[in-house]
Amino acid sequence: MRFAAVLVLIGLGARVLQAQDPTPEGVQPVWDVKTMCRELSDQLGRFEPLLEKVNPQEWKHSADAYAKQLEDLEKQIGYLKRTLGELAADPGRMTKALEAFLRMQTVESMMRSMIEGVRRYQNPAMADLLEGVLNEVGPYAQALQDYLVQLVAQKEAEFKIIDEEAQRCRSQLIQGKD
Repeated sequence: MRFAAVLVLIGLGARVLQAQDPTPEGVQPVWDVKTMCRELSDQLGRFEPLLEKVNPQEWKHSADAYAKQLEDLEKQIGYLKRTLGELAADPGRMTKALEAFLRMQTVESMMRSMIEGVRRYQNPAMADLLEGVLNEVGPYAQALQDYLVQLVAQKEAEFKIIDEEAQRCRSQLIQGKD
């Protein structure tokens, strides 16, 4: 009987959470997140034609290492675009937001290294083009980071409410035993 009471109280706590505004203050609305993901993915697509012109196999120094890095960079961009699509489909998934953020960090780091290689061994003007696209991606990457922080804060607040409700229910059950 008491177990049923706990379930009812937990159910009521869950309904309280559901009744709250799905986009509390400080958290981007779902449609903004979807737009951000789509626009960031589109911006990442701008790297593809430029990276096709990068030819580390012809570089005199570290050709094999840069060729492998270019291949890995192209894969990481693909993985990031896929993850952004998954995040856009379900913006409330903290794991997808975190994965997208971490992949974005990886792409930025790898791209900076590739830009330096292009600047040094192939063509400074092409490096400037890649750097320009990377700089245009920057605000989207910052928006992704901001969203991740907002989402974590929202989930943390939800878990706090759930924990407080569970503690209250537990307290009522203990008091009911006496």
